[in-house]
Amino acid sequence: MATDKRGRKLPKGIQQRYEGYEGRFMYKGKRYLVHGKTITETQKYMTELKYKLDHGLYVPKEKITLIEWYGTWLEEYKKNRVKIGTYTSYEKYYKSTINDRLGNKELS
Repeated sequence: MATDKRGRKLPKGIQQRYEGYEGRFMYKGKRYLVHGKTITETQKYMTELKYKLDHGLYVPKEKITLIEWYGTWLEEYKKNRVKIGTYTSYEKYYKSTINDRLGNKELS
């Protein structure tokens, strides 16, 4: 069992870090990590994350490019919610203005 800088025992899965505390746990074979300023705050974040995992509300952070996010946003969030003219103008504006200025050649 881990102890803090004063020698007190810490709850299972919690370690003291330079600034605050770190909580670790396993869920369905994957390791998860949270940080908090106090032990109570860290336990709260661990509980919240476990709840989100249990109920399918957790979305892991991913590194994604702008063009990938644009494609997702356009297809999943806009395609069936805006008129076809608006959808087309979004595509044209992105291709002609944003994509060219960023130097992406994938969507041109």
